[in-house]
Order: sequence, then C-alpha cells, then structure tokens
Amino acid sequence: MFKTYKTLWLMKTMTLILVYALFGTMLFANPITIQDAIKTNKVKVKMQSNGNGLDEGLIDAEIQNVSMGSLNIKLPVGTKLICSEDDRQNLILVEEQILALAANTKKSISLKGMCIQASNSSPGEDITYSFGEVLKGDLVACAQYINDKKIFTSCGQQAIWAFSDNHDVGWISPENENEKALRQFVCDKIGIQNPWYTTNHEGGNNQLSRNFNRMEPPADYYIMEAAEIKGDFDWEQSGTKRLTFAIYDVEGRVVRKFFENKEMGKGEHTFGFFYKTTHVMRGRYFARMTAGTEVIAERDFTF
Repeated sequence: MFKTYKTLWLMKTMTLILVYALFGTMLFANPITIQDAIKTNKVKVKMQSNGNGLDEGLIDAEIQNVSMGSLNIKLPVGTKLICSEDDRQNLILVEEQILALAANTKKSISLKGMCIQASNSSPGEDITYSFGEVLKGDLVACAQYINDKKIFTSCGQQAIWAFSDNHDVGWISPENENEKALRQFVCDKIGIQNPWYTTNHEGGNNQLSRNFNRMEPPADYYIMEAAEIKGDFDWEQSGTKRLTFAIYDVEGRVVRKFFENKEMGKGEHTFGFFYKTTHVMRGRYFARMTAGTEVIAERDFTF
C-alpha cells in the first residue's frame, strides 16, 4: 500500500513534534543553578539595587547566556546576594525563579530578597550585588516559607531577622492570617511559645518598611525604635483586690501606668492594652499587675 505525500508529511511532522517535545522535556527537567552556571562560565551577570520596596524586589539582575546551547537556570531560594559595600546589608533570596535562555540571549529580572544584617543600611539604589552560595538552616527554611506563601512584606523581613540577627519574635507584626501563620512558623522553628505581645517599630521611610513610599526621601537605615506595643495580659486572682497595671523598665521604674487601684473580683481576667511611644529605649521591660506590694502577675517583653 503506497503512502501519499500528505501521509508522509504528517508522519514527519509528528516525528519532529515528538523529538522537540522529548528534547524540551530533557532540557527543562534538570535546570542548572545560577551558582553552577557562573562557575562553569555559561552566564554573565550584572546586578544592582533599584531603590524599590520589598514587594517589588530590591535588586535588578541581567543574566546573559554566553554558552553555545540553551539553558534553564534556577535561582534557588536561600541564595545569598552579596553587596559590594560593607556598610550595606547582604540579602537572602526569598523568591525562586527559573529562566529559560536561548544561546547568546539575556534577560532582565527583578529579584525579591530580604536583608540579613539588620544593623547595616538598606540596599539603596545603583549598588552592585553578586550571587553567593545557597545558605543553610532555619534561615533558609524561613525564606522558603516566605516564597511558598508569598509574604514579601516587612513582616516577612522581621521573620528573616529573627534568624539572621536574633531579633525578638514579638517584633513580627502580622496584619493577616498568612502573616500570623508565619510568626507561628518562626516560633516553632526556634522552639519557643508565641509571644503574648506584638511590638511595632517605626521603620521610617525605608525600603524594608511596610508603607515605604518611593516618591519620598528614603531613610538609609530601618529605624528600630519601638513605636507601639500591644498585647493581652492574662491573670487569675483568688479574691477581690484593688489592682494596678503598669509597664516597668529593668530598674523597676514606671514607664507607663494604665490604671491604679481598680477593684476586680475573683477569677480569670484579661486586659488588652496598647501603648504608643516615641521615647522609650530598646531593651527588656516588664508588664506587671500588682495589688499593693503583691505582684499578682508579670510578663516580660522587649521593645
């Protein structure tokens, strides 16, 4: 039985489609990491900070494939982004990307990274960065969680600092259920109870702040001074007492008194409080419920 020209053409077309599909599957099944692509001189990279906020991505990168073949390049979560200036923060990549680059082509992308040196200034604009190795441990686990849940906010940044700079978990200030779950994730990783309080910091008009405004003059450093603290203070008492509730510093001095000699009866109680300040120094403080000289309950926290 003779095959017609049309039949032969269809067979060749189908064969080519299958070959391309197989080749494509083989090509994209095993992407090369950006670290390996750089080490083997398959790519050239240009990176610099862009002055944007966390949600837009702090770094712009141009990646050029200088090899003779197509590349599928993976930018792994947890990759360290190294700053060329020692007084600015290095970053950790918190969003995975995979780039398909044909031979001798390049792409420009935005990278979402978070700072891992809280005492240094922010990335700023037009500052050179470079790719480092993939970091390890709970810091990377936190970065992966942020990637999975897309928490590219100042809350995510505070979670990263809880691991990179040992910041108080109470400084993670969630505004939605996703961010509340992130705070609990951090507590579980560290092995502590979720703090009973939340401390908000001023931040200033800094790239890492929740309400960063690119149109206003930026602050180089994230302002760590406490702006407010809120929490639910729980206690139980055996009988009717006249109570005073206040915040004290480590020297026992009253920082803020909320009520004094207020009569309350036997049982379990909760006092939800909110304190906004512009002058309290960073450090350890105590919320204390007293009846005269008797301490009914006490909780510590850090501003």
